[in-house]
Amino acid sequence: MDVEVEKACLVEGVLAGTRAAVVREAQAAAVEAGAEKGKADRVHAESYKVMKQVMAERLAGKPNLHVLDVGSMDVQKGKQPTYRMLMEPTWKYTGSDLASGPNVDIVQPGPYKLEFLDGCFDAVISGNCIEHVEYPARLIVEMVRVLKPGGLLIVGAPYMMREHRFPQDCWRFLPDGMLVLFRDAGLTEIQTWKNEIDCWGVGIKGA
Repeated sequence: MDVEVEKACLVEGVLAGTRAAVVREAQAAAVEAGAEKGKADRVHAESYKVMKQVMAERLAGKPNLHVLDVGSMDVQKGKQPTYRMLMEPTWKYTGSDLASGPNVDIVQPGPYKLEFLDGCFDAVISGNCIEHVEYPARLIVEMVRVLKPGGLLIVGAPYMMREHRFPQDCWRFLPDGMLVLFRDAGLTEIQTWKNEIDCWGVGIKGA
């Protein structure tokens, strides 16, 4: 074989190998992206399922409740149900978040400030929110402030989940940690637990 021809064949072989490697990397990245999207969809579906169950157990049938959802923005843009869909006909739902967007009724002036008077809400709920907050204890205290005496706080946050910055991702929670957050905020009748993905807490504001 001519030397130049041999060199050309070698170069072509290297280029072909490089192209194949690039294709394999792209395919692997696509598979990984699909897997991560599947995990995210599962997390939101599981959060909705647990919130629905807890609200049914603790709030169903009570008339004229006003419910605040902290961190309410629909980041899935309609691909997953929001907690607004869990409201009964006589209930009023208010969604609060740090920026305007889908499912947001009130924009908070800051991460630890809810723009409401003390004791406005019969229930405050929050799912997949406090892990994005630098100081979750401060936000829990603020949630309790706007609860009526005897009001119910329900909070769910990741126990096992990949990093998901929005715009930051600071914490993962265990039942003992959730218990401390609720106890230090002055709640009573506290229950905390975890499932495969999330950690949950439920507590009552004292009179």
